[in-house]
Amino acid sequence: MIRFPPKKVLVPIDLSEISWTTLRYARAFSERFGATVEAVYVAGALPSVSGGFYTPPLDKRVRSSVTSYVRSRLGFDCPVRIVRGDPMEEVLGVIDARRPDLVVLGGHRYSAWERFLTGSVGETVVRNAPVPILTLAARPRPIRSILAPVNFTEYGQGGLLFAAEVASAFDARVCAFHVVCSPQECPNPRFAVNNMIAHLPKDLATRCRPGAAIHEGRVADALLKEARRHDLVVMTSHRKSRVGDFLNGTTAEQVLRECDVPVLTIPVGLTEVEKAARASGKRSVAATQGLA
Repeated sequence: MIRFPPKKVLVPIDLSEISWTTLRYARAFSERFGATVEAVYVAGALPSVSGGFYTPPLDKRVRSSVTSYVRSRLGFDCPVRIVRGDPMEEVLGVIDARRPDLVVLGGHRYSAWERFLTGSVGETVVRNAPVPILTLAARPRPIRSILAPVNFTEYGQGGLLFAAEVASAFDARVCAFHVVCSPQECPNPRFAVNNMIAHLPKDLATRCRPGAAIHEGRVADALLKEARRHDLVVMTSHRKSRVGDFLNGTTAEQVLRECDVPVLTIPVGLTEVEKAARASGKRSVAATQGLA
């Protein structure tokens, strides 16, 4: 189940500067909604004096030392879960075990070569986690305007509904944003987007004051340009073919690599928001495609 506002927030940390900013933001975010926040630190291999690497045992002394260090840097108490192993696998394992409503990640930029060699923990988590992921690439700002990229699918309608719920929680506006890749895609994209907005619950639409914007061009480029006008991007993360992932990554991953505002990604699947979108009738999706 995907819900917002969240009640359980998980924050993977690596003891870098961005980790402290991320954890403090997650705490403020959680306090706003009365949620709990928990940090998870993955202890990896360390260089040895004889060369190579070794993995120290996670005994009581090590766990206590890491927890004390985290709390001293933060200035407040926070539950810290300490695990050992590959960061990507361990973070996904903790998410699967703890089932948080939201994961907050600090964004780390990687070149194409670095992604090829080591991969990005953030991108891997976004691609595989069954819960929403909030990625911070820079210091966040007050949320007054939310950008919600949409396409004319059932999960697109569900994503807009989720974005509207987030906007309502922050007393912010939401902008349904569609990028036209070719004139043959949809005969009247503005009508289609407005039709999606019309299928939001009326009380929710009143609170989030939705608007629409249409652009033409390459999807990721248009999103990154438009995102500068907003405080948060809320978008579905839809996995494409393996070849597409290997060569270019999904649109969500491309946006994550370069976006200067926080990005909240929602996994595609039969989530609660998609079920709610279905409740408004499949006719709404057909209408957005000009078929009804």
